[in-house]
Parts: sequence; structure tokens; C-alpha cells
Amino acid sequence: MDSGSLVLIDTLESTRFSMLNFRSFLKGLSLFNEEVMIV
Repeated sequence: MDSGSLVLIDTLESTRFSMLNFRSFLKGLSLFNEEVMIV
């Protein structure tokens, strides 16, 4: 494996991680909105 593919894999991993964080952030935001709607 050369360094180019390692960089690519690292980029993919960090992208997937940020996507997961973004998804959980959106989920928390929607939960917060539901709480506000109920009150």
C-alpha cells in the first residue's frame, strides 16, 4: 500500500466519522424540536 491510498482511506474514515456525528447531531436537534413542540 502506498501513501496515496493510505491518505485516501484516512480521508474516507474521517468523512464517515463526520457524517455519523452530523447524523447524531440532526437526531438530537429533531428530538429537541419535539420537546419544544410538546411544551
